Amino acid sequence: MELKYLNMNYEDLSLSDEPIKKERALCQKGFTMAWGAREIAGQVLGRLTVADSFHYLYHRFGKPTSGTEDEYKISYEYVLRYEGCLFLICGTTPEFVYIDCYMPKRYERLQHRRYVDEVRKIFTLALESDVLLYPYYHFKADVLTKYQQKKWDVLFDKKAREYFDTDTYTMLDGVDWPSLSAERWTELHGKYLEPFEKHLLDKFWEWDNNDIKEVFGVRSLHFLPEIEQIVGEFCELLLTPYPIRDCSINIQGWDSCTGSIRLSWEDYSFLKELQHELNTQTNDGNAAPVYWGVMETREEGVPDGCGDPILYMGDGATMELNEAVEYARQYVHFDIETERYDERWEELDKSSMSDFVEFCHEVLDWGDVRIVYVDKKQKLSETTGAFLTKRACQEYISKFGYNHSRPHTYAMTAYRNFELERLLKIITNIEFK
Repeated sequence: MELKYLNMNYEDLSLSDEPIKKERALCQKGFTMAWGAREIAGQVLGRLTVADSFHYLYHRFGKPTSGTEDEYKISYEYVLRYEGCLFLICGTTPEFVYIDCYMPKRYERLQHRRYVDEVRKIFTLALESDVLLYPYYHFKADVLTKYQQKKWDVLFDKKAREYFDTDTYTMLDGVDWPSLSAERWTELHGKYLEPFEKHLLDKFWEWDNNDIKEVFGVRSLHFLPEIEQIVGEFCELLLTPYPIRDCSINIQGWDSCTGSIRLSWEDYSFLKELQHELNTQTNDGNAAPVYWGVMETREEGVPDGCGDPILYMGDGATMELNEAVEYARQYVHFDIETERYDERWEELDKSSMSDFVEFCHEVLDWGDVRIVYVDKKQKLSETTGAFLTKRACQEYISKFGYNHSRPHTYAMTAYRNFELERLLKIITNIEFK
């Protein structure tokens, strides 16, 4: 789809040159700000000059939608439409050009729904890891079951007891917060609760979970990849050379494509992320160039006393002792009030296979559980091909590991594979502009 210049004045758009009124008017027209679009434009286009960008836009679209009339010293502003979104290109004094995107309001609702769904997942994982999703607790009523809400309350109380001394905890626990005056509430909250909240927040960010940064503040358009792609494509179109007599120009200035390669926003992002991963990943003790495969551990039954002991859990499934213990833990009674498991589980020697089998028979009534002996052999999977990064291999195992027997990543050196070596060297050293 091509760019469409909205050759109309602000009266036609029911807009004003005043930024706040302009924002409200666009919202009334069914659009809302796509936060993060300005950063994407900066990544794709780099720093633009007012003169060169205006030269390009004027030759391609004619007079700007508006110009020098507000307190932000805007020299020009063009309003363009692309894929249902409105784009405002503004040149300001001194030398600063920015691009804002306004998307249809339906995307705002979609963004919020995806955001809440992701927060629910993190909330549940946090509780399982004894971590409080705090101060984002305002999601609690919407995302937790009654069981999880009770567990959240118990965990919050546990953290408070650990943080405060006994006298302070007793004092705060006895405060009738709703009846406090504003001054007293502010005093107690500032002295005790704010430091406690900061402590919980620090612990939350220290929690080893990669989804946190993705959800809470890395990319504003993280939950709207379709808008992210539209913004990237829009910026690419501004890089398209526009002919002026015997030469051409784009929004960066007079076009010179010598020695450059044009990429789509999707391909650009992929290569940049791949470069970062290749330059920062571990090589697991292998010399470059390194590639990855899926190694499987297959088990063959052998007579008792030979090979390695392993637990047969029934229905053809086998597990190592530590895996079986974690699996069984889900089926052992847990008392929320005392925060303790069944007494027999607490007393169980979880390093003993025979004791674990006896527990399964007597407490869980799992009569099929028994110790068997196997010979373990490792074999590289022939169905997956090679992976350029360890992360890609790990993601494959995470999604499709059920098709393999105890899969794990395996690094290999492509010794004297000059073609692969040159390709990886290009990717790891290319300069993105």
